[in-house]
Amino acid sequence: MVLSGLLLQWPGGLRAGEVTEAEQYLRQWVQTKQLISRTRTDWEAERETLQQTLAMLQSEREALESERAKVGQDRTQLAEERRRVEEKTADLQAALDLLGRQLGPIEDRLRQLTPTLPEPLRRSVEPLLARLGQKNAAASPKGGTAEAFSPIQRLQAVVTLLNEIEKFNATVTLNSELRPGPEGGQIKVQVLYFGLGRAWYVGASGQVAGVGTPGKEGWQWESRPELAASIRQLIAIYEEKQPAVLVALPVVIR
Repeated sequence: MVLSGLLLQWPGGLRAGEVTEAEQYLRQWVQTKQLISRTRTDWEAERETLQQTLAMLQSEREALESERAKVGQDRTQLAEERRRVEEKTADLQAALDLLGRQLGPIEDRLRQLTPTLPEPLRRSVEPLLARLGQKNAAASPKGGTAEAFSPIQRLQAVVTLLNEIEKFNATVTLNSELRPGPEGGQIKVQVLYFGLGRAWYVGASGQVAGVGTPGKEGWQWESRPELAASIRQLIAIYEEKQPAVLVALPVVIR
């Protein structure tokens, strides 16, 4: 992997104020990692129980449908069977409601992560985030109000969302985005994300370049045009357009 050819170097000499700001940035980065780790650990602990519950519910539903099909013509028997089916249906709904409540805390923790997600990741998982206990945007065919996503749909969204976040955090991602130009307006730049912790961007002209870091309110971007050549070289190595070499990029301290 081309990552073995990348090297980050701290600039020599930091003043006291810069050290404090560096510690703040590192603390935010560590907190983001810890929140992801706690969310995934909690989910792994609960996933087996949720999957067993889901399998049981699906089995119960199939059994109910099978019993409904076998109900005879005898009215007395039909009434008794209907009563039993209604009782089991009520139990099934209660189990689904319990599953929904168990998903709530996990969904809340995932929402807390949303501002720290890089733009390409957040854009790709927006449909999943919308299914975390939110209202369905589509109205019912009969013109009624929108219905909430089912617990099963929410469970599938949680599993997929965690997998997507973990996959992005373990890779390097190149994305095209817009950044302020030197004369105003927006210009297209290439942004190279290193997981969830750091990014560099550069414009085609080399006049626009900078560094991105995650924060509680979203990603923060600092213009560093003097880094343009190094960042372009880094992207060329990532795209395998040139052999891997050591690229020195200073860590930006705000």
